[in-house]
Amino acid sequence: LRAAALFLLFALAILTLPAPASLRPPAMPSDTVTVTVDISFHPGWHNGNEWVVNDNTFPAPTAEELATANLDIKLSAPYIADKAATNLYRGVVPGPLTTPLRHVFTVPRSAFAGSRGPPMFPVSAVVHMGWGASVEAMGDEWIRRGDWHTDRRFQVEVGEGVDAVSLEMVLVHYPLRKTD
Repeated sequence: LRAAALFLLFALAILTLPAPASLRPPAMPSDTVTVTVDISFHPGWHNGNEWVVNDNTFPAPTAEELATANLDIKLSAPYIADKAATNLYRGVVPGPLTTPLRHVFTVPRSAFAGSRGPPMFPVSAVVHMGWGASVEAMGDEWIRRGDWHTDRRFQVEVGEGVDAVSLEMVLVHYPLRKTD
């Protein structure tokens, strides 16, 4: 009886072990890609030669200012010289915003299919200070004095089998210079 009980416990233990990786079917890729963007603000201004942060010009936005701010973020297809950019995702997040600022969104995997060249997709963002709570509210405007925006190209690489990507993005004040 004791031997039968031990055999039964041993058989149960073997049956509940996961199969070795070589025997498991390959994991199917998700139908979507999750993009996580962490956004920070770079205070200061550019004097034409270098970035200046020590004179308190254009400090990072305060919690009170972010209470009425709105985030406009886009993921685009790779640029082709003679074609307009195609947005794969555009999200407008009405305030209040807080720091650290994180935006997570998903894009259908099919949106990334057929891109020419390396699978690099540009991401841009603008934090509208007190306006632009929706695409309709923005109309034809993209940015106003006092907003914060990307001033360089941020990209995510979405290759075969990638289900999630992360990006750290830095926004700077618009205009970049005190004299603009």
